[in-house]
Amino acid sequence: MEMKMYNIGVHIFYPGGIMTPGYEEEMKTKPEITKEIEKDDTPMSAEACAAVLWAGIEAGRFSIAGDLIGNIIRCRAIGMLHLAQANFRLTHSLRCDTDL
Repeated sequence: MEMKMYNIGVHIFYPGGIMTPGYEEEMKTKPEITKEIEKDDTPMSAEACAAVLWAGIEAGRFSIAGDLIGNIIRCRAIGMLHLAQANFRLTHSLRCDTDL
């Protein structure tokens, strides 16, 4: 919200794995337990990630996922954000309505 007054949009992208030289290097040292957890993840090309991200921005979304797992994480993050905002509003209203 702080950036909105400057007409700057902020977006978050949950891409999952991206096939890059860095990904290939990461796979050499990734712990086996992590490989097991991510075994069903199909990495996307950098071009495919860029296309998904751009489509999300053009659709007016601020929180964008590249795959199903990313979408689940995105939905959980938004849920926690709403919870945190509600908690802040409640705490703030209690503090403002009380003479300390």
